Amino acid sequence: MRQISHDIYMLEGLRGAHVFLLASEDGLTIVDSATPGGTDQIEAQLQEGGYALSDVRSIVITHAHSDHTGALAELARRSGAQVLAHQDEVVYLERKSTLPYAGFLQRLIFGLGERVMFSSEPCPVGRPLQDGDVIDALGGLQVVHVPGHTPGNIALF
Repeated sequence: MRQISHDIYMLEGLRGAHVFLLASEDGLTIVDSATPGGTDQIEAQLQEGGYALSDVRSIVITHAHSDHTGALAELARRSGAQVLAHQDEVVYLERKSTLPYAGFLQRLIFGLGERVMFSSEPCPVGRPLQDGDVIDALGGLQVVHVPGHTPGNIALF
C-alpha cells in the first residue's frame, strides 16, 4: 500500500484498475475493487497498514467495468461494507442488465473480457448515488457524474 497523500493510499499489485483506500476516523472507504480474486490481496495490504476488513465502512464504485468491480461482491460480503455507486450503474452491478457498448468492436473486446477473463458475481448496491451527493469520507467527497465511459461513471471531488 502506497501513501498518495494524507489518509489516501493506493493498494498495489492488484490486477485491473487501481484501488484506493481513504482512511478516516470513522472507518475506511475503498474506491473500486480490482478484478475477481483480489480480496485476499486487499485484506493483506490493509493488515500491513494496521487495518482489518471489518474497518471498511463503504466501497465506492466509479463504474461497472469488471476490472473495477471483479472483487466487489466478495469484498462487500467479507467486510460488511455498504456499496455505493451511481444510480445509472446499479443495474449493471446487480447484473440485471449488461453494459451498453458503442459498436461491434467494443462489444466484442469488452464483452468477451467481461464474460471470460473478469467474470464477476452480482452485488447489491446499498446506496445509489446522484451527481452532487456527498460521501462521508475524508471530511466529505462530492460525487461528480461523468458519463461517457459508462452511463453512471463518477469521479469524487
